[in-house]
Amino acid sequence: MSRKMARGTVINGSLPLLPVQEAEAILQPWEDDQPILFFSDERERLQHMKGQTTNGNRDNLTRTSRYLNFYRKHPEIHWAFLAHMVSRNAGYYMTDLRGSLLSNVLPKGVQENFFSFLETCNAAIFEDAYPQLMLYEEWKEKGSFNWGLLSKLQVSSFMKPFWQAFFKSGDSNLLTTALIINEQMLIENRIVSQWMEQKELTRWLFTLQDSLGFTSILFPYGEAPSLSLAGDTIYGFDDVHARIVAGKKLYRILFHPHIHQSSLRFALKRRHTASRQDYWPRVYSNDPTSIRTLYSPRLVDVWPDATRLPYPSREWYKGDPSEIKEHLLSIPPPGSFTLTKRLKRTVSGLIKSASKKH
Repeated sequence: MSRKMARGTVINGSLPLLPVQEAEAILQPWEDDQPILFFSDERERLQHMKGQTTNGNRDNLTRTSRYLNFYRKHPEIHWAFLAHMVSRNAGYYMTDLRGSLLSNVLPKGVQENFFSFLETCNAAIFEDAYPQLMLYEEWKEKGSFNWGLLSKLQVSSFMKPFWQAFFKSGDSNLLTTALIINEQMLIENRIVSQWMEQKELTRWLFTLQDSLGFTSILFPYGEAPSLSLAGDTIYGFDDVHARIVAGKKLYRILFHPHIHQSSLRFALKRRHTASRQDYWPRVYSNDPTSIRTLYSPRLVDVWPDATRLPYPSREWYKGDPSEIKEHLLSIPPPGSFTLTKRLKRTVSGLIKSASKKH
């Protein structure tokens, strides 16, 4: 089987990536051999990329849209579509905080802290990844590669050999895995580890995770209006390696031959508003007066202004392959990933409960 994920192949076992020796070799630290000085055209290009990143990083809606637009032009970069769908879920969590599910459960201050946490993680990943995507687009069009631009855009040194390998092999699986590792290690070192020190936030996160499935990532698929849901739940959110494994499983689910094309059709047809009405309008509504559905507001109606804390340094990779080598050997099978029936039971109970209160 080719290393490229075959869309017509049933996924029922681990997908091999690299032999141990190759994984160790690709993880060796490298030094940037490009000059520190900027040439005038380089400076202009970098400023343009930074400006485009800032514009796209306005909020969850703009980030999610940019990922999908990029994937439409460059479908070989599987990570862009995965990022689009996961970013949709981040938006759902943001609006859940003000909707029927959580607004009466969480204190207002906790709601605001959770939103800030979700927004900061979502924005940090975009700020790091989107310049890489723009560089790839430029390299693809010109056929020449200035790898030093990665470090000038403050991208971790971890990513350089994987971009180099992708241009040689076209291995979408390996590049996607590297980007998953990079994004999770980045937010672990810059954001998650600090936020997990807030005991109140951590307590609420585990409560929501256990009782409401707050960390379930859902991919709508099938035909409207009765869309089904595929996905997985990330348990142990405070464990970066658990998040990496979950990210790899989600990748395989999203590119499963039964899921990918219809999930892409959903993404192209349904503009992301961050309301769960986008995928299940018979269950959720962005109208707060509706009594037959759960209230799931649009992002612009409940979180109009995003405020984020400054980011610390981005470089997380210290040249030690032992911590992440295992993640480059294979992608695990996703197991059972159809969540439709379970979630329908859950929301039916919630709707009945809400109706009694009215």
